[in-house]
Amino acid sequence: MSESFWDFSVRIYQKPGVKQACLDLQDDYGLDVVFLFFCIWVGISRGEFEDGLYAKGAQFSTSWATAVVVPLRGARRWVGDLDAAQMELRERIKAAELDAERFQIITLEEFCSMNEVKALESKDQLRACSNNIKRYCADAGVSLDELAVKKHSLLLSKAIEGATIGLASSEMSVLGSLVSPEKMHG
Repeated sequence: MSESFWDFSVRIYQKPGVKQACLDLQDDYGLDVVFLFFCIWVGISRGEFEDGLYAKGAQFSTSWATAVVVPLRGARRWVGDLDAAQMELRERIKAAELDAERFQIITLEEFCSMNEVKALESKDQLRACSNNIKRYCADAGVSLDELAVKKHSLLLSKAIEGATIGLASSEMSVLGSLVSPEKMHG
C-alpha cells in the first residue's frame, strides 16, 4: 500500500529546508504548494500524469486555491500578530487555512483512485516528478530559472529515496525551460 497523499505531504514538509522552499515557490513564483506536492506524490506513486488526471487536478486546485486557500492566507497575513486578540484570531484563520489545504489534498488523492499505483525505481520517480513539475510550471506560466530549479530540486531530493539535489537539478534542467535569472528578471 502506498503512502497517502496527506501523510506524504506532512512528512516531506517537515524535512529541513522544505518549508522555506515551499514558501519561496508560493510567494515568489505563484505556485500552489499543494498541487506541487501532488505532482511529486503522483510521480513517485504512479509516474507521469495521465492527461485526464492532470487536467482534473489542476482545474480543481486552481479553483479551490483561488476561492478558498489564498483568501484565508491573505486574511491570516493581514491580521498580523500585534496583540493577544489578534493572535487568537490569526490562529483560528490559520486552522481554517490548514483545513482547506487538507480538503484539497484529500480531494486530489480521491481523483487518483482509478490510477494504478506503480513500483518505480528512484530514477524513474525522479524523471516522472520532474516532468510533472515542468508541466505544472509551464501551464502556470512559471519559467524555471536557476533559483526555481534549486527549490524544486531540494523538494525532490527530500521526497525521493536516493535522489540528491544534483541529480534532481540535472533532471529538472533536461529539456526544461531553464532560463537564467538575468533573462527572467531583465
